Amino acid sequence: TLPVTIIPKSNINSIDYEMPVASAQVKSSILIAGLHCDEATTVIEEEQTRDHTEKMLGLPVEVTEAKIISSSSKKYYPEAKEYFVPGDISTSAFHIVLTLLTPNSELIIKNISLNPTRTGFIDVLKKMGANISFEDIKTSSNEEYGNVIIKSSSLKNIRIDSQIIPNIIDEIPILTIAGIFAEGEFVIENAKELRVKESDRIKSICTNLIQLGLNVEESEDGFVVSGAIKNSNPVFESFGDHRISMTFAILSMLLDNGGEVNGFECIAISNPKFEEQINSIIK
Repeated sequence: TLPVTIIPKSNINSIDYEMPVASAQVKSSILIAGLHCDEATTVIEEEQTRDHTEKMLGLPVEVTEAKIISSSSKKYYPEAKEYFVPGDISTSAFHIVLTLLTPNSELIIKNISLNPTRTGFIDVLKKMGANISFEDIKTSSNEEYGNVIIKSSSLKNIRIDSQIIPNIIDEIPILTIAGIFAEGEFVIENAKELRVKESDRIKSICTNLIQLGLNVEESEDGFVVSGAIKNSNPVFESFGDHRISMTFAILSMLLDNGGEVNGFECIAISNPKFEEQINSIIK
């Protein structure tokens, strides 16, 4: 039972770990722990997940037809130095979708990470018809970053490849908002990890969308949304989840009569300046 006490050890053993569920956070935790081992610690994945840790530390990564194998050990322990940390697409995703869905809008977000395992969200939006481009691209810690230019666009839903799901998992809530304003039905599948985030995000998204009078079909690993918005003055629940809170705050801004989010203050865990940022880009 909580609280948990963690006792440090002077020596830890290297391991070979095969990921049962795609998770960049778990992978990075194991690889960072592996920096304290004499022998190599390896993490084996069936699907590509975000690889900031591997790139920053210069860790070896072997890609085969069926698996991605990452390794770490003491010889990769980094020296102290300054690191430039670019902006986070996951945090910017809310601003991007708001701009796309607001007529006659344009937004430039500067110095954003363009790591390919981060830009899946933008790749999906561009396939849906989003007018998004990059400029002034630079490199730091083996990763590209640059400015993202977003212009309001008409969107059309597409079939989202299951292989990209691990790299858009955090953006699925706000991507759903783009989906309900796009032409056609919006489908998410093979995203069971959403069930074990800060809230059960599949349940949280579906519960809130039903309030709009949309047709919502929930499944174990995703959901399908279709139909037109009928109720444009709802009260949404944050479920104590910062991404759900920000997602439905953006949706509220797009509704004719607005909306309300109970527990909105939970956004502070990831972006306490969210409201200030949104207000600064709205004229």
